[in-house]
Amino acid sequence: MKSIRNQILIYLVVGAIILFGLLFVFSDLKLNELPKHIKAQYSEIVNARSDEVTKELKGFIEQITIISKSPIIRSMDLEKIKSYLPNLVLKNKYRNMTISYPDGRAWSTILDEFDISHQEQYQKIFVEEEECIISQPFYSPYVHESDKPIIIISHSVTDEKNRVIGLVNIVINNEFLNEVVRGMNLKGEAYGWIVNKDGVLVAHPDSQASLKKNIKDYIIDDGNIINEILEGESGIIEYIDENGENILVFFNKIRESPEWTFLISIS
Repeated sequence: MKSIRNQILIYLVVGAIILFGLLFVFSDLKLNELPKHIKAQYSEIVNARSDEVTKELKGFIEQITIISKSPIIRSMDLEKIKSYLPNLVLKNKYRNMTISYPDGRAWSTILDEFDISHQEQYQKIFVEEEECIISQPFYSPYVHESDKPIIIISHSVTDEKNRVIGLVNIVINNEFLNEVVRGMNLKGEAYGWIVNKDGVLVAHPDSQASLKKNIKDYIIDDGNIINEILEGESGIIEYIDENGENILVFFNKIRESPEWTFLISIS
């Protein structure tokens, strides 16, 4: 009897060893698959979020294109425009709208006449003859009550012979991009951010960092990592951050933007 009990005990011990061995191997395999799962998940998120920004920008472009073709706008009659343009300002999206003449004179829905001949949209529309542009975020030299950067989306105004006779633009608070990256609800220490072609922060969970910091402040680059991010269309790269932590960054170019890149960094 004792011999049978000993044999049963041995079988149970051996069976337990085999079972735990299989569980260990299975768990190890699942852990090895986890990084691939995470990479696929965050790649999908960064693509979706960059597409979200693209959709917003395309919407703004479509709206300003329609406005630029309005008979009142094409008349370039300032008195008529002063009665018309304020009605088009969407309070939840636009800070204001502006009309400008080829000599640089401009009027906006929140200012009297002023000069924009030194601004990016003037150069692009009147000098370089681009039809529509999205500016890099900047601080307005005219409106100081908010101290928040703005983005200008401009479209040329043409006459019946397709000659450029003016420009009209929408002014948007850059904060809407900060809200996109803050509203991502990423788990753990992951966060989203947007940089322009020069590495300047366009949007960040810390809105105070926008336009004041550069990608170089966050990535310790001992090779060509930053260039790969700024010049690439999309990808996944590992880097060391300013605190010496190993970080994985997922990035994707934002279409319709002035060469912005959406990034998600995760420890």
